[in-house]
Amino acid sequence: MKKKCKRYNKELEKVVASDFFVNTNTENAELYEYLSNQTGWDVDDISFVKDLQSIFYADREYNASFVPAWADTLDEDKINYLAGLAFARDTYNTKLKRLRIGPFFYFLLDHFDNVINEDEDTPKFLMLSGHESTVAAVLNGMDAFDYLTPEFASVVIWELKKSENGTHYINMFYKKENSLNSIVINNCYNDCQYEEFKALLEEITVSDSVWEDECGS
Repeated sequence: MKKKCKRYNKELEKVVASDFFVNTNTENAELYEYLSNQTGWDVDDISFVKDLQSIFYADREYNASFVPAWADTLDEDKINYLAGLAFARDTYNTKLKRLRIGPFFYFLLDHFDNVINEDEDTPKFLMLSGHESTVAAVLNGMDAFDYLTPEFASVVIWELKKSENGTHYINMFYKKENSLNSIVINNCYNDCQYEEFKALLEEITVSDSVWEDECGS
């Protein structure tokens, strides 16, 4: 997702400069000033809150002694909201989704198509590793992101199945902590017809070659 894309950067700049995000930063100016004084960073955007939350989360999971005392003075709900918003902003609209995560969905759907077509070189089990930004982008690409930073070992699962009449369908799940939750895309619930699933993602799905052209790289 970090491969350079000129058009993506331009589209993201428009979103960052939109009234909603400008107002969000303005409303949290006092918090930003406090964080700047405590961290030494020049905090002026929700992206800094996202980074700070990630650091504190890792510290609390592995060595809580690294977390400074002033962290306890923060409004955790507000920090979580702003961090989640920062993750969502990267894929905030259709254009950003297409340019940020579109090639992944092309890869995923191509894999499923090969399975359906019984390509003997295509494995039936596929596992990919990523980061919280990857998980958030994938979920938001399907309009299924809950605006909460994905935790360590979070997993997005797609199950391709075949009914007795030969119809293929998809079940989707999001695992976080010890819970496994169904993913619903635009009212396509469990046993979502595969062709409907593909159609719902069609607008943001893009091949690598077309992505290169659209990026203007």
